Amino acid sequence: MPSLPDTLLATALLPGILGIFMATLAAGKLERSPGWLVLAGFSGIFLAFHILSGRGRRIGDPVMFSAVAFLSGLGLAEVLRLDPGLAARQVGHLAGGVALAWALVTLTPDLLALERYRFIAAAAACALLASTILFGVEAGGARSWLDLGPVAVQPSEAAKILMVVFYAGYLKDTRVLLRKSSRRLFGVLLPDVSYVGPLALMWGLALVLLVFQRDLGAAVLFFGVFLFMLYAASGRASYVLGGAALLAAGGAASAWLFPHVRSRFVVWLDPWRFMDAAGYQTVQSMFAVAAGGLIGLGPGRGMAHVIPAAPTDFVFAAVCEEMGLVGGLAVIGAYALLVHRGLMWASRASDDFRALIAAGMTSLIGLQAFTIVGGVLGIVPLTGVTLPFVSYGGSSMIASFAAIGLALRAAREEREEQEAQDRVQDRALERAQEREPDREKGRVEIEG
Repeated sequence: MPSLPDTLLATALLPGILGIFMATLAAGKLERSPGWLVLAGFSGIFLAFHILSGRGRRIGDPVMFSAVAFLSGLGLAEVLRLDPGLAARQVGHLAGGVALAWALVTLTPDLLALERYRFIAAAAACALLASTILFGVEAGGARSWLDLGPVAVQPSEAAKILMVVFYAGYLKDTRVLLRKSSRRLFGVLLPDVSYVGPLALMWGLALVLLVFQRDLGAAVLFFGVFLFMLYAASGRASYVLGGAALLAAGGAASAWLFPHVRSRFVVWLDPWRFMDAAGYQTVQSMFAVAAGGLIGLGPGRGMAHVIPAAPTDFVFAAVCEEMGLVGGLAVIGAYALLVHRGLMWASRASDDFRALIAAGMTSLIGLQAFTIVGGVLGIVPLTGVTLPFVSYGGSSMIASFAAIGLALRAAREEREEQEAQDRVQDRALERAQEREPDREKGRVEIEG
C-alpha cells in the first residue's frame, strides 16, 4: 500500500510530467523531440532519490521535498517549451543537484560538525567572490561569472550557501548576547559591537566584493538573508528596521554609481516609457502575465519566447501566461510551503545551529523567489537573480539543491532525535506497566 511520502511525491511529479508531455506534443516532430528524454530523465531522477532514501523515510521532510519536485517539474516543462535545446542540459543540472541533495541528507555524518568550520566557510565564500573580480567575465552589466571553457559558473551561488553556514554558526554563539542589547541610537536598539562586529565584518566584506562585481542581485540576497537570520537569532525587530534603512540607502547609492542599476530603477518606475529599449523585457513580461488570465492559454500556446532571457530571468512570466493565475499562485504557494516547513523545523530544533540552518537555507530560497517574482510583476526592480528550481541554470540549480539538502538534513536529525526520545519514553512506560502487577500483588499481600 502506498505510504504518505509515496503519495506526496506522485502528486508533486504529476504536474511536471503532464507539462513536459504537453510541451513535447506542442513542439511537433514527436519522433525527434528531446521531450521524451527530458520526461524520462525527470521521472527517473526523482524516483531514484525516493528509492535510495528509503521511500521517503530518510528524506527528513517529504512535504518539503515534494514541493521541490513540483517546482523542478514545472521548470523543466517551461524550459522545454521555451528552448528545447536547453532542456537536456537542464536535466543534467537537475541530476547533479538532486545527487548533491541526496548526499547531504543521507551521507552527512552530523550537521553540527559544520559549526566547527564556520570561519572556513566564510573565508571560502569571500575567496569565491574575489575570484570573479580577478578572473571573471561580464554578463548583463555584472562581473559575476567564471569561464571554465566548456562551462561557465557563478561563484556567488555557492558563496550564499557558505555564508549561511557562517551566519548560523556565529549567531548560535552570540544570540543570547544580541537579545540582551540595551544600546540605542535615535530610539533604535543596537547590538554590542564586540559581539556583532566579526559577523558584520564578514558580511560587509562579502557585500563589498559583490559591489565590485556589480552583481547587485546577489548583494540583495546576502543582505536579506543576513537580516532574516539576525532577527531569527535575536528576536529584535529594530535590527531589521535598521538593516532595511541601510538597504534603501545602499540601493540609492548603487543607482547613482552604476548605470545598469540606475537603468533598472528607472525602468521599474516607468517601463512603458522605455518599452522599445531597456523596458522591452519588463513590458513583454507584463503582456504575458496579463494574457494568461485565470487559467492560462494552455501549455505550448503562449508567446513568452519573445521575451529576452525567458528561460532564466522571466520564466515566471511564461508560467503565468500558459498556466494563468492558478499556475502562478501554485508556484508562489510552493515556495511559501518550503519556507513554512523550514521555519517549523527551526522552531522544533533542539540545537540553535540546526535551527538557524533550517531557517536560513529555506529563507534564502524564499527571498530569492520573492525577488525575481516581484521583479517580473513590477513590485520591485529587476535584480537578475533566477527562480530557484524553475529557471534554467546550472549554478543556481546546484546551489538551490544544496540549500534544500542542508534543510532536509536538519529536519531528518530533528525527526530522528524526537523518535529516539519517543522510544525511550515508550520503553519507560512499558517497564512501569510491567511492574504494576507486582505492586498490585504486594499490596494485596500486605492487606491480607
